[in-house]
Amino acid sequence: MLSVHTCPLAMLGGKKTGGMNVYVRDLAAELGRLGIQVDVFTRSEDMCEPQVRHDLGFGARVIHIKAGPEVPVRPADILTHLDEFVEGVLDFAEEEAAEYDLIHSHYWLSGLVAEGLRDAWEVERGVRIPIVQMFHTLGHEEPNQPHGSGTRPQSRLDGETRIIHEISDCVVAATPAEETQLMALYGADPRKIVVIAPGVDLGRFQPIDRTAARKQIGIPCQGKNIMFVGRIEPLKGIDTFIEAAAILRDHHPEMMACTCFSIVGGDPWAEDLDEEMARLQALSRQLGVTDLVGFLGSKTKICSPIIMRRPKSSSCPPTTKVSALSPSRPWRWARLSSPRRWVGWLIWCATAVQGSTSPPAIPPCWPTASVFCSATAPCAMS
Repeated sequence: MLSVHTCPLAMLGGKKTGGMNVYVRDLAAELGRLGIQVDVFTRSEDMCEPQVRHDLGFGARVIHIKAGPEVPVRPADILTHLDEFVEGVLDFAEEEAAEYDLIHSHYWLSGLVAEGLRDAWEVERGVRIPIVQMFHTLGHEEPNQPHGSGTRPQSRLDGETRIIHEISDCVVAATPAEETQLMALYGADPRKIVVIAPGVDLGRFQPIDRTAARKQIGIPCQGKNIMFVGRIEPLKGIDTFIEAAAILRDHHPEMMACTCFSIVGGDPWAEDLDEEMARLQALSRQLGVTDLVGFLGSKTKICSPIIMRRPKSSSCPPTTKVSALSPSRPWRWARLSSPRRWVGWLIWCATAVQGSTSPPAIPPCWPTASVFCSATAPCAMS
């Protein structure tokens, strides 16, 4: 398994640690529990880090490969070190006498590495190893989102196109919407795509006492709390979250008297603030909602289930743009009784939003509708 630009063991909530890290970590661990040997290769960002870690449990290892400076760098800057990464993986496999039956690559950089490994092992063993690719995010899709950050480098777009058409044997899409994007934006062959919806670890995410959970997270134990959980970056649309708080305060002060907005992720207390964190804190001050919006910082894997367990039933997915554009749907989704229907409803919500461009401003009626829905479905808000 390849996760070149980010380590599955990294603390969640950082600038480039989020859903993909969880996906790779838990998938590798579960395959290991099923008796399938998994080696996850990732770029070393710390020379003091052990090369091999067994944190994922039986049958799964995380292997750090030196490729470029052993410090965190932007994904785009890793492109020039991919050949070194390929050589590092080949050397490790030779030292371990390891032979792999499948390459599962995550993100476009890993897809390019997968090609180099497959070609080398094909020459060595005379066997063509299949490549299963998952992108997690697409270069053509991101800039078109409401809070996209502009055009992606052509090298990424070209790389993704090559992976889809020439390198991969199968492409995994997490939702039907992503499948549609692969076909519409890249001309992908639908026969090459398989949709596999991500699951939920029900062993970790279960209802617990709300007051105890709030104390552990560090939010007020009384009233309602509206929460964003995720990476702090423009794509997430957290400014929409803060602007909604201001609109609600102005139009419905009685509702907001016992309500707070919490943002989990990033490091809001750093001496040298991340650019996006600084922008969001400045926006909060500008709108006069510093008493309403709280920045809680990143939380460990142990705290994450507690954050998501606060409601007595599953809450809306932590996707600001889905919640803002379609406020009633996530809360209704929370009331469905079947996990299969939860997934189906969430995909339906996401499909209705993805691929479209949201208005530049938030109509006041949208946050109002959100509060109305929360009042009629209190189990989905804490």
